[in-house]
Amino acid sequence: DELREEALTKPDAELSISRNFIAVKIGKRNLIKLLIKRGVTVAEFMLESEELKRLRLSNKNKRGKSSIKVKPTTVQVIDLMSLKVAVDMLNLAYEELMLDD
Repeated sequence: DELREEALTKPDAELSISRNFIAVKIGKRNLIKLLIKRGVTVAEFMLESEELKRLRLSNKNKRGKSSIKVKPTTVQVIDLMSLKVAVDMLNLAYEELMLDD
């Protein structure tokens, strides 16, 4: 709940509820995706540096899609320390998202 509320404090953040997870989005991009795996809250963030983004976008296969796949960064929230790490990651993901605009 704390992660969801923290994410919703960001300007233009919207809550999206799915059957298996909830996500907070800004525009069409996920800021954070929260799900429960084996009874543990898992936060997923899509973080990508400018260099990796340029490499991914310049490396296309025959169908015009990128041949480089970027997996989300995950944080299992099991105690206060991991919650703080997840909040820090949320802020980092928000900053990165704002730089892309």
